[in-house]
Amino acid sequence: MEEKAKNYVLLNEIASGGQGTVYKGMDKTLGRVVAIKEFKKAAHITTKELMDSLTDIKSCFHPALPLIFDIYIHRGSVYMVMEYIKGKTLLEYVEEEGSLTPLEAIRITERIGDLLSYLHSHNGGMIYSDLKPENVIIDTEGNVRLIDTGSIVSIKRYNNTPKKPGFYATFGFSSPEQSNAKAISTRSDIYSLGAILHFMLSGVNPAMPPYLRKNLKEYNKGFPNYIVKAVTRSLEHDPNKRFPTVEAMLSELKNPRRNYIPIIPGFGSTYKQEKMIFVSSGKRLGALICLTLALIAGILASSGALTSKANQSPYEKAGVYELEVTDQSGNHLKVGKLTR
Repeated sequence: MEEKAKNYVLLNEIASGGQGTVYKGMDKTLGRVVAIKEFKKAAHITTKELMDSLTDIKSCFHPALPLIFDIYIHRGSVYMVMEYIKGKTLLEYVEEEGSLTPLEAIRITERIGDLLSYLHSHNGGMIYSDLKPENVIIDTEGNVRLIDTGSIVSIKRYNNTPKKPGFYATFGFSSPEQSNAKAISTRSDIYSLGAILHFMLSGVNPAMPPYLRKNLKEYNKGFPNYIVKAVTRSLEHDPNKRFPTVEAMLSELKNPRRNYIPIIPGFGSTYKQEKMIFVSSGKRLGALICLTLALIAGILASSGALTSKANQSPYEKAGVYELEVTDQSGNHLKVGKLTR
């Protein structure tokens, strides 16, 4: 492909979206593979404004984010050079594995939420703005990473910049206010995080035909109510009805599990153990009652056995042996008893 700058060569296209195209590239100076994003030129934002925005992004450091090595302009286009992360996108992962278990889906949600929480409090407030399965990577070590950091934007800068509807939006995962080019807030990311969680649990991509997202109970009636409520609230059309913070959403997903029956070693498959953890409150109470009754029955049985043993005669409780001797004439004489 065409050489875009003195130190970098574009190898092949990785992904393309509303903001630009991401390529797998090579840093010729250091001899390392990198990801390079070429930003589309837009009438509503100048090159200087875009460079200022990318400078804000470069100040972000979090384990879930790729490192940013360079930002440059070449032949009128703006490029950002990032760490190249090997792994599967969340979209590929769910397509291969099918819908995820509540435990795994919540684990991934918590990792993404930790990054969002960092961004929301960084540099006066920033949002990821384009959270979708294609931008979440499960790397070769099983870590959850977010790529395409070029979508990160200052809330203040975004709201003060004229924009066209849908410019910073992916159908099915972006918040309604983003799709309609209205003012955004940290709750815009919360909407996208809820959409990601719904996708992982249902296995249904709302960005694909028939472009629908149903209540989780319609996909699986066994989903815990607290998860369904958390997803439903995060996907409210009105931002004011969503969770106020990412931490509040994660807390809603985390707290109920503290009261669940712990995994029993050797109980069986991981799937069965997960089902035991995610029992409803009614079933949990029933299980605790059964365990309590079983414990009482065991104590009574042990008590009965001890009582029965206490009522045994001394000879029944212990072995009794008669001691005999033989005299010179061969007669057997009893000389006593030995109890053991």
